[in-house]
Amino acid sequence: MIQLNPGTTFLINDELIESFPWYDFVNVSCFAIDWHDGRSPTVKMTVSSASQPERSAVFQLEKVTECILPEMGLHLLQFSHLILENVRSQQWEDVWYRMYDLNFGEPSFRFKSGHVQIQ
Repeated sequence: MIQLNPGTTFLINDELIESFPWYDFVNVSCFAIDWHDGRSPTVKMTVSSASQPERSAVFQLEKVTECILPEMGLHLLQFSHLILENVRSQQWEDVWYRMYDLNFGEPSFRFKSGHVQIQ
């Protein structure tokens, strides 16, 4: 199991998918989309830990090609069971990962790269 020390940054990759406690991060406290290059946006969100409320993770998802937000509105932007999976085999162009809520399917993000910083 990896150590979630404040200030630590992890590159999103297959090793992190296996060792990071994704399910523990539930409540989104900050959410932003940046279209700096005009084509593929970057999504940045801060999500707090359920087991350690003083701890949060800032997820930066780069080259996002799909962003599905809760149908009932942004006030419901949270995860009941956060999952991150490798989807390279699903033949999506420029998509390597999918982050989504296992129980409800949304929010859902498909993206090429990213990182996680612990706060």
